[in-house]
Amino acid sequence: MSMTEPIFFEIPVYLRSFAAHTSDMQTQEAEITQATDRDLYPETFQAIYNNFHSEIWYPWKYNEIVGYLNLYILGSQFRADIWLITNRRINKGIIKKKFKYVGKTLEKPLPRCKSSEQIFSFILEELMTLNKKKEYKSFAFDLKTFKVVGIYINWIELIDKLNSYKYPELRRAYFEDEN
Repeated sequence: MSMTEPIFFEIPVYLRSFAAHTSDMQTQEAEITQATDRDLYPETFQAIYNNFHSEIWYPWKYNEIVGYLNLYILGSQFRADIWLITNRRINKGIIKKKFKYVGKTLEKPLPRCKSSEQIFSFILEELMTLNKKKEYKSFAFDLKTFKVVGIYINWIELIDKLNSYKYPELRRAYFEDEN
């Protein structure tokens, strides 16, 4: 198990995309509410609708997370470890989750002599490529937050400062911090 380097970002891994979840929820809602005529029985229809939204429908964010990618730098390499839930069957609406370390899933040399923007593009492209690999293509990597902050990060400085061969005190401080 890696966990020897400071993690600079965690990417949530979802069972499916937000769009797929929303589509499924809308289909279920339509199936449940279609049995009652809205115009003839408005109160019954509203009760069924309310019940669906309070008891069956659930938000995608946080509820369909099945793992995390931990991003870190080791020397001159960009790496990602993956943690996934231990459930044998990964079904929608999972309530009890226990995560386990699966292993290193990405290891790429960082581009040298590139701008911060180019490094960010490289990392983003590697993550999107990883999501298309056979073992992960059924999952959805939530890159939204990473994209929002990634454009503002000085990647050249971050990579330099996270080099624990050069700055071993950072690694020590990271693992000694209990918060």
